[in-house]
Amino acid sequence: MPKSKSVKSGKLLQSKSKHHKSNRLSTRTPVSRQRMRSRMAVTTSIADPRQDRPVTKQARVIAMLCAPEGATIDAIMQVTNWQQHSVRGFLTAVVRKKLGFDLLSEAAESGRIYRINGQRAPSSASTKTAA
Repeated sequence: MPKSKSVKSGKLLQSKSKHHKSNRLSTRTPVSRQRMRSRMAVTTSIADPRQDRPVTKQARVIAMLCAPEGATIDAIMQVTNWQQHSVRGFLTAVVRKKLGFDLLSEAAESGRIYRINGQRAPSSASTKTAA
């Protein structure tokens, strides 16, 4: 019979101490962040790291809004697979507030068209006047 099992009232019980994390010793040695970065710098190529990144949904939407023809909510919904309320929330919270773009909207036959003015809107702190 293995040592990790014991007999108690006719039943075999598995010892919990064998599987508990605190009883295991780590075989890995800690590596400092600086040392890890230097290892990564040696193994990575000198190429632009932005080329390896996947294109995010945010980047796609901003590219659509920067185009001269702009974008409708329906077009953004198709590209991102977001629901309508999520697109409107993104336009308000991220594009206008977080990124600070001047988002223009105009009514058209195909629906409301949104576009970025090309420059960031002035921050609300600088536009407030002292009373």
